[in-house]
Amino acid sequence: MEINEHYEKAVSFKELHHHSLPLLLPNAWDAMSAIVFEQCGFKAIGTTSAGIAASLGYADAGRTEGAYQKANILWSFGS
Repeated sequence: MEINEHYEKAVSFKELHHHSLPLLLPNAWDAMSAIVFEQCGFKAIGTTSAGIAASLGYADAGRTEGAYQKANILWSFGS
């Protein structure tokens, strides 16, 4: 993902916080639940590090590589 694309996504996410309705942010626990939330029309999706780690067979120990795994999974689905 290019720097400009990251920036555009950050700006879009920030704009979601400035509407008349509150931002509803579902919390995905694995890649499939993130896909379902996206298909339901949510503009942003939160994640749980423990859920993502568990779905991959890892303990949630707050390690950096766990964060990279989570990011790679979600980016692979175009999130």
